[in-house]
Amino acid sequence: MSALLLPLVAAASARCPVVDAPVPPPPSPEMRWLMRDGDRVVGTDGDRVLVWPTRDGAAPQVLFEGEIYPAHAWVMQGDRLINLASGAALSLRGGAYKAEALAPDPEVADGDVIHRSADLVVWATWDSDHVTAWQDGALKQVPRGKAEDRPKGAALGPDGGLWLAEEERVIRVGDPGAGFVAAPITAEALAISPDGASMAVVAYTGVVNLFTLDDARARWSWPSGGAPAFSPNGRWLALSRYDGADVVEVSTGCLQRVVPSRGATLWLDGSTLAWVDAEGRLKLEEAGR
Repeated sequence: MSALLLPLVAAASARCPVVDAPVPPPPSPEMRWLMRDGDRVVGTDGDRVLVWPTRDGAAPQVLFEGEIYPAHAWVMQGDRLINLASGAALSLRGGAYKAEALAPDPEVADGDVIHRSADLVVWATWDSDHVTAWQDGALKQVPRGKAEDRPKGAALGPDGGLWLAEEERVIRVGDPGAGFVAAPITAEALAISPDGASMAVVAYTGVVNLFTLDDARARWSWPSGGAPAFSPNGRWLALSRYDGADVVEVSTGCLQRVVPSRGATLWLDGSTLAWVDAEGRLKLEEAGR
């Protein structure tokens, strides 16, 4: 598939219900990421690695506090967290910290995270013919063809295909016939719906555009972006920022709710959204409620 994106179609605000926005959270350390670990949620705000029982209002336990950089290099491997750039490892079962003789990966240390999910973490560097991916408990290099720019976003489709946002185009890695030109939009982040039918593209301006993936047809746009993530049931799209998250209904492009999160959010089973409030407590909300 190769097509020029059609003019963006904005969601008609007149047909969407008005949603009250909560007061933004006060300044506090931003949650860099959240991941599911069985019946617990693990995350970091930079200098701390935290864990919560998956319960609304749960307070965190600090697994580790200190300077282990870069914060983006943490990945989950079985029952432990490891930092690929420093060799540090944390046991998720015993809460013990120890340094292991893991070989630091320079591309992880120097690269930028362009995608993070439970199934895949992707780093990219400038002027490289590949991206570095952590998948199935191992690092691998994924060829993408020679390019002078650094990909700014990535997404994994339900069929296992990796998509990259590269300057003014969105491409499927390894399939030169798949993708579309995003001119004059520079994409910063991507997400693909669980059924593989839709892709959310966040532009550098912050505007979020939802497209059908098979023909690059624009369905709707949303004015304020963030890190995009579809709910497991495909009904909702969460757009997470440092000062809150918008939850938008995929079928209509209407805002359903705003949560006063402080950074990353995480979809749990079904349509339950997990986020961390200003006091550091884990909050669980059903998106359709």
